[in-house]
Parts: sequence; C-alpha cells; structure tokens
Amino acid sequence: MKQVLAALLLLLAKACFGQQVDTMSFNSPILNEQRRLIVYTPAQYQYSENQQFEVIYVLDAQAREIFDMVQSTMAFKNNNICPMIVVGVISSDRNRDFLPANEYKETADRFNGHLGNADKFLQFLSDELVPFIDKKYRTLPKRIAVGHSNGGTLISYSLLQKPELFDAYIAISPDFGYDRMQFVKRFKSFKPGILASEKFYYMCNAAGYPEEGDWITARHQITNIFKSEAFRNKIVFKSQDFSASETHWSVFQIGVLNGLKEYFDYQYFNSGNLLKYYAGIYKQRSADLNPQNLNQLAYNFFYMGKPKDALNILLWAHGLFPEDLNLFDSIGEMYQNLNNKAEAKKYYLLLDKKIEAQKETLKPAEFVQLKNGVTSRLNSLIKKK
Repeated sequence: MKQVLAALLLLLAKACFGQQVDTMSFNSPILNEQRRLIVYTPAQYQYSENQQFEVIYVLDAQAREIFDMVQSTMAFKNNNICPMIVVGVISSDRNRDFLPANEYKETADRFNGHLGNADKFLQFLSDELVPFIDKKYRTLPKRIAVGHSNGGTLISYSLLQKPELFDAYIAISPDFGYDRMQFVKRFKSFKPGILASEKFYYMCNAAGYPEEGDWITARHQITNIFKSEAFRNKIVFKSQDFSASETHWSVFQIGVLNGLKEYFDYQYFNSGNLLKYYAGIYKQRSADLNPQNLNQLAYNFFYMGKPKDALNILLWAHGLFPEDLNLFDSIGEMYQNLNNKAEAKKYYLLLDKKIEAQKETLKPAEFVQLKNGVTSRLNSLIKKK
C-alpha cells in the first residue's frame, strides 16, 4: 500500500509540474495573415512517448487568463484519466472572426463593420489549424471547443455549419441575440439527425449587460430546442444559470470548471461511455491501448471510488488481452473489493492455471513469485469475512 501511495504521489507531482506551454505562429493562406497560438501539453506527453491525446481548442487566447484557466483546470479535473493538449487560438479581431454575416444593417452598425468572417474562420480551423496540430502533436480524433461570449457563439455556429469539427462544446455566455436572434432561426432549421455521432453541448449564462433583451429571449428559445426529442437523441445538453451570482465576465471561470466537469463525467468518468469511445479508436487503430495502461486506468477509477467501473474496464481489457496474467489478478482483486468472493476465487484459480501453463516460458524465480502471489490472494479470501 505504501508503494502504491508513493507511486500515486509521484504521478501527481509529474502531472502538476511536468507540463509545458509553448507559443508559436504559422501562416494562414485562408485568413491571409500570421496566426499565433499557445499550446499546452500535459506532463504525460513528455514521459509517455507513445500516448496520444485529445485536444481542447480555446478561443480568445489573446486574453491569456482565458487560456490559463482552461489548461490549469485540467490538472485538477481529469483525475489522471484524460490528460489533454490545449490549443489557445489568438484573435486580433474577435468579432470579425467569430460572427457570421449579418442580415440587418443595424447589426453591422453596432459592430462598426467588424463581423461576418465566421465561415472563413471555421475553414481556417478545419483546413489549416487542426491539420497543423495533428501533424505536430500526437493527437486523438476527439476535439473539444471552449468559447466565451462571441467565442461561444462561434463554436455554436460550428455545430450548425461544420458539425464534424468538434465533438464537444463548452459555450460560456454565448451571444444568441446577435443580429435579431439569427441563431434561433438557425437552430430551428438544423436537423440533428445528420450528425454522424453523439455530441456534448454545455451552456451557461450570467447576469446583466450585455445579457439582457434579445440575449435572454434567444437563449430560452434555443434551450427549448436543445431539449426537444430530435436534439436529445443526438446531443447531450447541459445548461446552468449563474445570473444570481456572476457577471458576463466572471462567469467564465465557473463556466470552465463546471463545463469541463460535466463533460468529463459524461465522457471519461463513466466506464460505459469511455469504453464505447475506446472501442472505436482501438478499432480504427487511433490509439495504442495495452493491458498495462488499461489496468492503470481501472485502478484510477478504483481510487476515485468507482470499483464497479474499474471492474468493467478490467473485464473489457481482458477481452482484448485474454492471456495477460496481471489482468486475471486485477479482476480477482476487484471482485474481492466488491465482496464477490466466488468470482474473485474463480479468477485467482484461472490465473493459477495460466501460470502453470506458462511455466516453461517463465524464469524459475518468476514462476515461484507468481505462484506465491496466487496463494496469498486465495488465503486473503479465506480470511475475508
């Protein structure tokens, strides 16, 4: 137990202090300008050379506190199960980048003509930025978008216009009142049945200017659309109202914390959803899954107080790697922790048979050690009340 605790503390120390943040730029022919980026890689990226990572794309990284809030939240919320790369996208003219073409003249007057480039910006994201990140880093195909205010409007626009671009959306205080509630019409005409896979969408709001008038009306209407049966069948929707405690600016902090927590609970801290995702990327050979990593993943769930989820992961891993001795032992131990002595004994005895079958390929000392381990496990079952 002391060795396990020491290993966990070492892992936590690496996760907290081994991360890296780089700044870079590259030329965008689509936008006809140089684009600056901030990229965070977790500690695991440095010391797990074969591991691949999901990517979070954060808009408005020119406000460094926005990028820092997202990347620092990862270390506290992922429980070492889903470390991610975080890409901060810097904008020199955020309204121009994030807002779609207007239908009404007063909208252009309101923004002094700084709007209408959203389609080109989405093309930049899908055709230039994502391929650039995928080529430079070890990435998995799942992508998450985080946007605040008009940034939240843009990532919502991406769901409607380029739904293949992101898998999850964290929209914090998005402006759906834009251009006489243009987005209400867009969401009403959107057909979620076209989505190739299930999406996750989190939205929160705050109080006061600019969240008044059309913002409130549009948000209520779009919330009802998300709650309709057609949307529920394809999009997991979560929303929170912070109008009693937060402003349009201050809501970003709590929105990131709660939005990521909701998403992690949905995608990664639920073994059913997690294994469904892993089965897909394993089938596509998008990730290098091995029995050691899956065994560690299961024990991460166990230390989170989720032994049943841990067992689900171990049984799934056993199906992929039926000859791995350690998985037999871990499954037996997890059944024992769940007080299922019969199943625990079954897997300990299966492990004993596997050890006997592999005797000729094992070193004598290793064989004795493994046999003694099984005996110790079986004795612990007898002692367990």
